[in-house]
Amino acid sequence: WLWGNWVLFGLFGAGLLWLLVRQIPAQAKARPHKALDATLILFLLGYGVLHWLLAVPIWDRYLLPLLPLVAMLTGRIISALGQQAAKTKSASPILTILLVFLLLPGAWGGMNGRFPSGGQRNADQGAAVVAMSLIDAPYGTVLYDHWWSWQWRYHLFDRRVFVNWLPYPAALAAELTVFGQDGNPRYLALPPTTAAAPFQRAVSEAGFRLERVTAAGDIVLYRILPINHEP
Repeated sequence: WLWGNWVLFGLFGAGLLWLLVRQIPAQAKARPHKALDATLILFLLGYGVLHWLLAVPIWDRYLLPLLPLVAMLTGRIISALGQQAAKTKSASPILTILLVFLLLPGAWGGMNGRFPSGGQRNADQGAAVVAMSLIDAPYGTVLYDHWWSWQWRYHLFDRRVFVNWLPYPAALAAELTVFGQDGNPRYLALPPTTAAAPFQRAVSEAGFRLERVTAAGDIVLYRILPINHEP
């Protein structure tokens, strides 16, 4: 959504590569104290690598700090291209017209609100939609989880739901054996894959069953009920 189309995104990437290979070495020789481009590019790369290493969910808001740097680098690319195009009198207006035409589709889409910036509902694998089912849950409600603890704490931090992270299925069985009959609503979030099977068996072994409540993205929410419970 930053550029509006993949052509401009590709041109930006090619421009960064061009700065690294051609412009920055020449700039460093002429002005060794002003090699700003290399610093900005290294920061962008380091920012991306850090998020990848820490497996941080890439939310739109985490990318906002990069926008000023991207704008600066874009300006540097355009400036360097302009200097090159100035050597050929006919190239400069052609380059300007081409850039304007490439920007028009993205500008039109942004003006009409067609970009999902800040509204990617599936970016958290469906946690936001599933959490809506627990918004009005009473005090004492427990949500057991093994995969999405961070997302639940974000969406339910000011609600009445206690998020209980489970390291392994046996921990769930132990929890239900001790506290499962205390009358508090208990829920379990599982993926719709075979990875959920050990936790489902743990629920059965503790004398409980699962009742599907809702599902969204990669998450299925179940209510944990005693086996002899009647609706």
